[in-house]
Amino acid sequence: MKIFAYGTLMIPEVMYAVTTCKFRFDNAILRDYARFTVKGESYPGIIPVTDAVTEGIIYFDVAERIRRRSVSANSGTGGNGKRRNIER
Repeated sequence: MKIFAYGTLMIPEVMYAVTTCKFRFDNAILRDYARFTVKGESYPGIIPVTDAVTEGIIYFDVAERIRRRSVSANSGTGGNGKRRNIER
């Protein structure tokens, strides 16, 4: 499984601190979504915006047990598990 990260989880050391695992990763973009500051929070959120581009990184070979943790708080699923077209 792959996870697209667009916030603090873009930093491999932060991903490791959250998951205690190291993953292969590469730069990626998510089209038609824009990153915004979440009021009162220290992490960003994304929402659909036509012609927007959100830069991030994609982690490869992420185990199912890791996906179930709170990683989705700033991953490409937006917490709802829907797949998005992410480009490398």
